[in-house]
Amino acid sequence: MSDNGRGRATIRSIARETGLSIATVSRALQESPSVRAETISTVLAAAERLGYRRNPAGAGLRTGRTETICLVMQVAASGDMLGDVGALQLITGANRRLAGSGYNLNLVPVPPQDDPLEALNGVVRRGNFDGIVLSSTKPDDARVRFLDSRGIPFVTFGRTELPFEHAYYDVDNADFVYRAARLLIERGARRIGVFIPPPELAFSQHRVAGLRRALREAGLSFEEAGVLLTDNEVSLVGDPNRLPGNGKAPDGYICGREIAALAVLRGLQNAGLEVGEEVHVVTMETSNLPDLFPAAVPGFFQDLERAGFILADFVLRRLTGTPAAALQQVETMALRERPSARRIPRLMESG
Repeated sequence: MSDNGRGRATIRSIARETGLSIATVSRALQESPSVRAETISTVLAAAERLGYRRNPAGAGLRTGRTETICLVMQVAASGDMLGDVGALQLITGANRRLAGSGYNLNLVPVPPQDDPLEALNGVVRRGNFDGIVLSSTKPDDARVRFLDSRGIPFVTFGRTELPFEHAYYDVDNADFVYRAARLLIERGARRIGVFIPPPELAFSQHRVAGLRRALREAGLSFEEAGVLLTDNEVSLVGDPNRLPGNGKAPDGYICGREIAALAVLRGLQNAGLEVGEEVHVVTMETSNLPDLFPAAVPGFFQDLERAGFILADFVLRRLTGTPAAALQQVETMALRERPSARRIPRLMESG
């Protein structure tokens, strides 16, 4: 019940209920280390009993905290059929880490046509956050320079090549493509096509480096390997210059996500080629969608829920003063093999 029996409960009504001072109740509601654990439990129980709900705006004015973490990420481009299949897992993982921390996650989508730095600048001007998670990093990322110069706690999903330390979590895309290319080469592929998103992104450059290494070790030419640039993999289905049929097309494909693998498989089917025999496909995956593919495609699994959890954990630790250099982690992906008996058959000739 509130002070007058009708309105919302207040710190004052909790103080009266518990017999504690208003200052002690206020600190206990913030779970301050200066308050004994038993006192915090008493205050939180009374707050629940009275139906107390914090006023975030008022709390922010008193403490300088908004209790909000912003996840700033790019959204799907126009014409992108599925968008980022793993985005939901990333958000789920971040929310799982923030549960019980007192912080909430605020998703800030950035359309592909918007300037990323200006979009981030708008977030900072509004100031409704305590820490920021950034994705889609570049080697020389202006957003990272911007946040670092202002002393804002942040973590990036991906590395940069900037000359100062910052917190990041990343998966080793160079290792992914290196191991995927080695797998294709072992299965007989010699002209390997790798789908690379915009080349200014850091992980795109890592993928090219991994391909170069695998080809060099196998004595193959990088120039003939076939780095394929595309913003819309579905368009590949009808593109004879990027799928087999002209003698110089790849006989092995490394796909960076499930939708690319689906497009390639359909294109190969249209070309009458048998996956696993005449041409081979490997993909990165963030879900179990490849289990439904019409051909058995091995995949390297990127656990985006784990990524979201770690990113949220790192930004919380930055907020408590953990040095950025202690919050840097790169993980490799696990290979998921699938039975080779399930292949795309040749299309039957009409008539």
